[in-house]
Amino acid sequence: MKSDFHVYVQLSAPDGKAQELLAALERLSEASLATEFCSRFEVLQSSTNPAAFHLFESFSSKEDYPQHVSTSHAQHFLNFVIPNLVAERTVVYLENTNFTS
Repeated sequence: MKSDFHVYVQLSAPDGKAQELLAALERLSEASLATEFCSRFEVLQSSTNPAAFHLFESFSSKEDYPQHVSTSHAQHFLNFVIPNLVAERTVVYLENTNFTS
């Protein structure tokens, strides 16, 4: 049985760039969900720090993630948005565990 694969990302925008980063995240989310690879893409903005964002992405399998990363919208985000609109980034890769038979 294939486990679901998830990516949790924390991002912070530099001063004055939070709205621009939020708009880029909205475009990335919409484009990602339109593909066959990504089944969930949530963008959450901190209620105490508007420059901090948390992303939760889900994929059917670990093998789908590299295909997602190779899409033009993901490449744009990685090569343009991150260098220009992200001050800090942390990425955590997660797989479901199944403790029942």
